[in-house]
Formats: sequence, structure tokens, C-alpha cells
Amino acid sequence: MVLGGDELKIGIDIFTFDKPGQNYGVGPGVYVWHLLPKLFDLGKEHAFIVFANQENKTMIPHGSNVSIVVSRFNNKYPYNRMFHEQIVLPFQFYKNRLDFIHCLGNNVPFFFPCKSILTVYDLMWKYYIDAGVSSLKERFFEYTVPRSFASARALITISTYVADQISVLYNKSPDTIFPILLAKGALVTPTIEQANQYNKKYNFPFIYTVTTSMPHKNLITLLKAFYEIKKRHLFDGKLLISGQLKGKHHISSQKFIMENNMTDDIIQTGFISEQEKTYCYRKAMIFVYPSLYEGFGLPILEAMESGSPVIASNAASIPEVGGDACIYFDPHSTEDLIDKMVTLITHDRMRGKIIDKGYGQCKNFSWEKTAEQTLNVYKRVFLSQH
Repeated sequence: MVLGGDELKIGIDIFTFDKPGQNYGVGPGVYVWHLLPKLFDLGKEHAFIVFANQENKTMIPHGSNVSIVVSRFNNKYPYNRMFHEQIVLPFQFYKNRLDFIHCLGNNVPFFFPCKSILTVYDLMWKYYIDAGVSSLKERFFEYTVPRSFASARALITISTYVADQISVLYNKSPDTIFPILLAKGALVTPTIEQANQYNKKYNFPFIYTVTTSMPHKNLITLLKAFYEIKKRHLFDGKLLISGQLKGKHHISSQKFIMENNMTDDIIQTGFISEQEKTYCYRKAMIFVYPSLYEGFGLPILEAMESGSPVIASNAASIPEVGGDACIYFDPHSTEDLIDKMVTLITHDRMRGKIIDKGYGQCKNFSWEKTAEQTLNVYKRVFLSQH
């Protein structure tokens, strides 16, 4: 057993999470639905009570050590989420005589000192505030999240980068912050019939990225670099973009594509199935991840596992995930990205070397390791309370 000693009674709060759907591949969802099975299996000596909603209750792994409490409130409404966090969880804590509650959303109960653990995925709201964006959402998190940092007994972050940010910016003792890295999402191999369909659909060489239209994803730099590569006749293929491509920020990307007559060369798939995404990873000549800020960067590992050579920005947590298995570029320099892309396009030997390094880098990450380290945090928190 990982922990040994007394049995713990642990609450796991996933009320804010939706069941897997179009956004299944989004980081926090991948974390929850891959962590829980390993956590419950490795922590068989402990009792887990999971606080769920009507949509995600069927996704929770069953076991003799797992109980599920399903809320009757709709988790789509912000006030319901606040009521659940600040009122329901403390009530459930005392009702079920829990040792502590692990909150997997953004906040913990404020008037619940030393009895909660919070997983922190990133400080995206602060990134946007610092960039001059101050919407209601960012202002809400600016008020609530630091209070959660102060209230929580311990913080689990998904990278050392985020742990360091919290320690420096919010004066949280490093002894109470535990970086526990994630692992790749489960890649789903397409059936023979699906592969044949995809072969017809993507019957051209392509550079691939998985992203959104949000500014921190830095898609515009990739669009500009690809435009220059095509303009200079350095690549006879297309750019394939998958992910959530909508909203006001998508308009500027579309404008660039239209103004530069790139509609035939840039294919925007939107959300695609896990099978189709896996196919695209495997067939891509290069996978590019140009983001300016990430708490982790799951697509990097997914691309590596699929045998796609990765070019990634040298920003935030990304080098922590990519190690020496990526070609890194300055995300503020279109020319640097052009140079790195052309290098991989034209040097097969280097591509092969990066692919091999990627396979090796993936082996450093596993959900078993994530679950073991999480259980060890539970032990430390429990011992510190007694």
C-alpha cells in the first residue's frame, strides 16, 4: 500500500465537472477522469466519498471504498456552484465525518480552515488581468482564488511552474504546495473503417496543432509563420487546426486567413473525436504548440506518444513537460518559429531524433505516479492535523 496506517475518509469534490463530451480532451477533465480510477485503486485502504452532479455521476469508478453523493442542483449556474462550494461541502464534511475534502475545481470553502486540499491547474485569470483583460470572470477569480489559496491546507499544482507562481505571488509556504505532474490522455486508435475515411479526408501532408481561439494560445503567431512558409514555397502541405475555434477571438484569426487567401491551406476541424485526433497526431509531419501560457500542456505528450515531432514555445510550464524532446522557439518571434519549422520539414534525420526523444519523454509520466503522489499528499495533510 502507498500510505499504510490508519484508514482515511476523504471527500472528492467534482461537482463543477461535466461528463466527457466535446471538451473531453480539455486539461482538467482529462485530469479528473484519468486520476480517479487510479486513486481509488491504489488507495483501497481508504474510504472515498465523491460529490458529483447529475451529469457526471455515471462516470465515477465504482468500488467497495467509493461512495457517491449526487447533488440535485444544476452545476451550470454560477450561484449553484458557489452554494455548493461554500455551504454544501462544509455540511457534507461534518455529516460524513471526513478527514478532509479534496476540491478539484477552482475554489475551496473559505470558512473551512485546514480541512481542504485544492488542485490548481493554472493562474490563467491572472495572466489575462496582467494583460489588461478584466472581465467579470477574471475579477471573480481574482477575488476568490487567492482566498482559496489561503484557506486550503495544501495545494496540488499540475506543474512546478504553477507552484512557483503561487509561492512567489501569494506568499504561500512551499511546504504546503505539491507539484504533481499529469500524464497523457488515453489515445484512441481508429478502427480500420475510420482510418480509411480519415485517409481520404486528410490525403495531404500537414502541420498539426490542437488549440483554442483564446489569445494565450498564440494561434496568430502560428498562422503568420505558416503563411510565410507557404509564401516562400518551403512547404507543400496544409495547416490543420483542431479544438474550440469560436467566439470573438476567433474573428481575428478568420480575418487573417481570409485576407491572405489561406482558406484552402488552413483546415479548421473544430472539436473532433478522440479517434480522429489520434489519427491526426500520428499522421502530422510536425506538431506545433505555440502557447504563451499553460499550466501543463497535455497535447505535447499526446503528440509525442503518437510519434509526431514537437515544436513548442519556451514559455511557462511547457519546457517542464517537453524536456529535451521538443524543438523550442520564442513565442513572440514569428521568424524563430519559421526557422524551427523549416528545419524539421527539411531534415528527416532530425525529425527522427526528436520523435525518438518524444517516446522516451512520455515514459516519465503516468497516472499511476500522479495517483501515488496524490495519496502521499493526503497522508502528509492528515499527519499534519494530528
